[in-house]
Amino acid sequence: MGIRLDGSRNVTISGLTISDCWGDCIYIGGGSKNTQISNCQLRGSRRQGISITKADGVFINNCKIANISGTNPQYGIDIEPNKKCSVNNTFIENVEVTNCEGGIRAILPNKGIGNAMIGRVEIRNCLVSAKTRYAIHLNRCQRAVVEACTISSTNERSSVYANYIDTLRICDNTLKVEVQLLSSMKNKARRLVGKEAYSTIRTVHSGDKVIENNKIIEK
Repeated sequence: MGIRLDGSRNVTISGLTISDCWGDCIYIGGGSKNTQISNCQLRGSRRQGISITKADGVFINNCKIANISGTNPQYGIDIEPNKKCSVNNTFIENVEVTNCEGGIRAILPNKGIGNAMIGRVEIRNCLVSAKTRYAIHLNRCQRAVVEACTISSTNERSSVYANYIDTLRICDNTLKVEVQLLSSMKNKARRLVGKEAYSTIRTVHSGDKVIENNKIIEK
């Protein structure tokens, strides 16, 4: 790892360039609390840009994450608690994720969940793209917000995929899609919002949700 925090308190990581790590640029775990990551450039690592596995209060702001590829999961930011761990109160703002295999995700695996938990995740004013995986993937969170982001996928996956979210808000986003996909949407082969895999915003098994004021533009 470039930087690994384990059970840390009140840590600020600011103004750094971290690149070409064998694992993650930044790893946050061990029950860390109140972590601030700002004005950093994270690039070229094999596994993740930022991993969060056990923490409360992670604030990621004004960072650029690029070229994450090599070994799974290969996301710019991955919120993924270990077994019997929790991640709560993660706020991601003004972050650019480009040329990574996957963009931003918060996920509990369908198998081996144990007593793991993801609480609140908010993603705002971000530029997020993905090469082969989801640009934004939310799974089994208590509260998730995706707001005022520009989201671009370079494959046929949904731009935002949210499932098993207790409270969900996806609003005021711009979804950039390939020309051929935009054409098929106009022919009603795809939908802006729906449960099906071909929906640009795909929501499955989510409870209280607000999805509004999102728009599709040609990439």
